[in-house]
Amino acid sequence: MLEELKNSLKNGDLRSFKVKVRPRAGADAFLEVDKAGVLIISLKAKPENNEANFALLKFLAKNLEMPMDRLRIISGQSSRLKTIGFK
Repeated sequence: MLEELKNSLKNGDLRSFKVKVRPRAGADAFLEVDKAGVLIISLKAKPENNEANFALLKFLAKNLEMPMDRLRIISGQSSRLKTIGFK
């Protein structure tokens, strides 16, 4: 799924995608893709002071092999379910 997402973003086929975050986890990791196509990601960061949001963007940038400033949270800043946009 990660390779498919990378290719879609690089080809311009995809402008946004949904992510469900599980903060305060033991490790930063992709867990699964649910039935609706939402990526479920665990993060060690706490959901306080934007720590988890920053950690999410950093984690996605690293794993999608793109600069962090090309990713942004379109919706869900204070929710576990987020829409991530790609510039």
